This record gives sequence, structure tokens and C-alpha cells, in this order.
Amino acid sequence: MGRPIGKKGLDLIKQFEGCRLAAYQDSVGVWTIGYGHTHGVTPGMKIDQAEAERLLSEDTQKFANAVDDHNIVSIPLSDEQRDALISFAYNTGEGNLRKLCKNKNANEIAESMLHYNKAGGKELAGLTRRRRAEHDLFCSNMTGGSGSSTKQYIYNGVNYSLVFDPDFYYAKHDDLAKAYGKEGDLLFTHFVSFGMKEGRQGCSSFDVNVYKERYNDLASDFGNDLPKYYIHYITKGKAEGRVGI
Repeated sequence: MGRPIGKKGLDLIKQFEGCRLAAYQDSVGVWTIGYGHTHGVTPGMKIDQAEAERLLSEDTQKFANAVDDHNIVSIPLSDEQRDALISFAYNTGEGNLRKLCKNKNANEIAESMLHYNKAGGKELAGLTRRRRAEHDLFCSNMTGGSGSSTKQYIYNGVNYSLVFDPDFYYAKHDDLAKAYGKEGDLLFTHFVSFGMKEGRQGCSSFDVNVYKERYNDLASDFGNDLPKYYIHYITKGKAEGRVGI
């Protein structure tokens, strides 16, 4: 089982789905029960609150797993962005999640999200409100690359903030500055997709090449796989008193 949805995303889903313990037809005629659950629902079906919560947990996990699939969502996500996309997918389906995120950066995803407010070809006020709420949650921790922000840079459940500072990365690597400017999310996408493998220094306090050369005991496990040295430092090395500068 993967990482569950966060509280902000779960609260958003509950707010917009509501909970009904008897089967009903939604705005496009699909039989629904609980918090928007549709699989196997038949007319006259009834459940209790505990079953509604269980179905919600199962359904949100399905879409959490989809959001965590790098083949579907290829950019790094904050917890807020992840929650917003899980809510979006819960409401619109995995196919629309793929379409929303394909070849887009965070800003483009946020903008495109607002357009998914129709059902049966008609714009619905409830969907417009939901897309705005998901959009606002998605954007709530976006900084545009300010190193002074408390923004956390998270990818595949690992917080890389200890080894990545967008201002430093921008200033350190002139080729990236020309390509991406000071857009923190774009710089982080490059860092996790290419920069770590290339051994680029992501912050002033950690150099992966120094770390690799200093601690020969890690070589038998990691070899020349530089991203693994970053993750070791984040998850274990710093706590062990290891340094990389």
C-alpha cells in the first residue's frame, strides 16, 4: 500500500463530495454512494458511515498511487500539490489526470486544472468551485524559486530540501539559469531528473562528489549511482554526522 492522501486533500474531497448512505444518481446519471463512490453501486443500495469511510480510503489510495506514478505525473510535487491532484483524479478519473499532467510544468498544470469544470459538455458551478479549490491548494506552496521560503522540495516521498536550494542552483549553473530562470519548480525538476545524476551541486552545504570520495564504505552499495549518495545523506548520513563539503 502506498502513501495515503494528506488531510488537506481528504478534507477537500469530503467537502465537495458530501456523504450519502443511500445510492443516488450523480449529475450525469451514474449511480453513486458514500463520498462519490461509483464502482459496483446499484439502485436501492445502502451502506453505513463506517463503510463509506472504508470506501473513501480505498478510492483515494487508488488515485494517490496514480499521482505517485512517475509515468503519469513526472514533476516533483509538494504535499499540497499531491493532495490537489489526488482530489482532481478522484473526481475526473486517471485518464484526465494523465491528460492534465502530460508534458506540463507545475504552473501549466495549475492553469489547465481550471478548465476541467464541465460534465456532459456543460459547465457546472459546483465543478468550477471544486477546480478553483484544487487549484488554490496546488498553488498554496509554490514560491517561484525563493530560497527564503519555507517551501519543501519533495520527490517520490523524499524531501530534498537538505541538498537543494533553488537560488544556489540558479547561481551555480549558468546553463540552467538561461534555460529556466529562477523558477524553483523547474529547477528542481532538472535537479531530480538530471542534476543529481550529473553530480551537480544543489546547495552550498552539500557536494555529492565530496561525499562520495570521503566515505568509501558507501561505494560497495552505491558505486557511481550519485542519486543514491544524495538520498543516503538526506535519510541517514547527516544524522550520522557525515558531511559533504
